[in-house]
Amino acid sequence: MNKAWKAVIALSAFITAAQCLNCRQCPFDIFGTCLFGSDITCNNSTESCYRGEAQFNGTGALTLHIRGCLDSDLCGKTVTGSLLGAGFTSSFQCCTTNLCNGATSVQLSLTVALCAAILSSLWGFRGSRTGRGNQQAATGDSDNFKHFAGLVHQQGEMSEANQPKVELFVKAGSDGQSIGNCPFSQRLFMVLWLKGVTFDVTTVDMKRKPDILKDLAPGAQPPFLLYGSEVKTDTNKIEEFLEENLSPPKYPRLAARNPESNTAGMDVFSKFSAYVKNSNPQANENLEKGLLKALKKLDDYLGSPLPDEIDENSDDELTSSSRPFLDGQELTLADCNLLPKLHIVKVVCLKYRNFSIPQSLTNLWRYLNAAYAREEFASTCPIDEEIHIAYSSVAKALK
Repeated sequence: MNKAWKAVIALSAFITAAQCLNCRQCPFDIFGTCLFGSDITCNNSTESCYRGEAQFNGTGALTLHIRGCLDSDLCGKTVTGSLLGAGFTSSFQCCTTNLCNGATSVQLSLTVALCAAILSSLWGFRGSRTGRGNQQAATGDSDNFKHFAGLVHQQGEMSEANQPKVELFVKAGSDGQSIGNCPFSQRLFMVLWLKGVTFDVTTVDMKRKPDILKDLAPGAQPPFLLYGSEVKTDTNKIEEFLEENLSPPKYPRLAARNPESNTAGMDVFSKFSAYVKNSNPQANENLEKGLLKALKKLDDYLGSPLPDEIDENSDDELTSSSRPFLDGQELTLADCNLLPKLHIVKVVCLKYRNFSIPQSLTNLWRYLNAAYAREEFASTCPIDEEIHIAYSSVAKALK
């Protein structure tokens, strides 16, 4: 029997487990309505209570929720995927207290194979399944991931014909498994997802220096890319390589059409860094003004019409733009570079300076809201706590 289907049977078995951890079970929740809800107890030694969410975009956004008991070994994984040509994202939260389904704790996801199998069993689909961004972890302790890797690396119908194996290695979070704070890692994660190529994502725990680093990219820091037998370690060159090798007609072109889009917002992160690293209260106001000026400049660009938005044959002069992204209606390489940094700016400034991007910057907020509505960005962001941890020693208290 296919491993993915075995996993579905195992998941059903988890839901019937009954020993010691109380859990509010909901096999399926559709549009906020729980089907067949009840309370259940989990085996506290091997299982965790979890709340899972699968967003399936077949004909618009459809979100399914699953609650119950889950094998604790599956905690800490994450996944994005595609089923019958439609993308989906599965994310899970595990916890260890009674009736804790709503708690936020260890973020977890299942492999693409398991997610596709769950969705397939729900709708009766048994067609081809294509993985997008399967995640595993490189921690130096492979025994912890044998079950997970067995599901992730089912090639067969999960692979595209004649496509080299593509694997992205990204910085791991503080738990050594989840996605860590690294805008360069997120940038390449987004590029691969937007390209629509089948790829694996491996989080690398730099504290443990796993053997995979020594074997593949000695001395390198994540992110780096394994493309077939080639190893690429420079972020800019990786992006150029992917744009050149994953090209039309099979893969979309992601380069911005307008050169100005590539430099829009380029000074925001440097102004942000100076602002949060400062410990002198007397300099704080001017540094905040510098950041605001950079954000306003970006807002102005987002509100200015691009050349292809202007109709030369129209008598009406277009004075503003309502486009969602830097270069138009779609995400481009320019967005993949800027958005991860803007997310860090938003999260860190609120945490360590009680500063929020002004709502008066309506074009910038339109851009951010459009980005957070896209799975390619929202699902590749590290959780806020990881960003807080990363900046805990960087952001200086005002003294």
